[in-house]
Amino acid sequence: HLKTLDKALAEHRGHPAFESVAQMATPVRECLEQLDDLTSFPLRICHGDLKISNLLFENQQATGLIDLDTLAPMPLAHEMGDALRSWCNLKDEESADASFSLSYFEAAMRGYHDATQGLFDTNELLSIACGLETISLELTVRFLADALNESYFGWDQKRYGRASEHNLERARGQWAFACSVGKQREEAKAVLRRLVA
Repeated sequence: HLKTLDKALAEHRGHPAFESVAQMATPVRECLEQLDDLTSFPLRICHGDLKISNLLFENQQATGLIDLDTLAPMPLAHEMGDALRSWCNLKDEESADASFSLSYFEAAMRGYHDATQGLFDTNELLSIACGLETISLELTVRFLADALNESYFGWDQKRYGRASEHNLERARGQWAFACSVGKQREEAKAVLRRLVA
């Protein structure tokens, strides 16, 4: 995704969103470079898009999953990072003041840990905090590239004059959320350490 963004920055210097994208790209890249490498963890068969709207509920219990086109092998940290990005955001995904709820994270991880006892080793579970931040930053990068490439498959034509404006707003929302997670990174890791102790 970083290569795609670099290519977009090189090819679209005259784009109206170029300065905004270029200003965000540097700190986003710096944050990504500080995160742990998740590639050594085993690949699991995962849903790939466990946002809250892809879970079916009945009587306040999750009863099923929809939207299975993203089913694929991936590290647990990517699967749960993306899920928690949806479950623990106190604002709309595109809100520039999106924020991470540590209490939602703790409740979600307590339930997940209880339901999956013995399926994952300690380090795999501890990697979920990094996965949450990684996925948020990855999406920021993707939306920044889309803002210049005008390539996102859908955008709100009623609220925005062009696709790049909507994608830039999406990037800002993901960046705000990633920053909020980063500020609470150690607390999130402590939650996970308590669960696996």
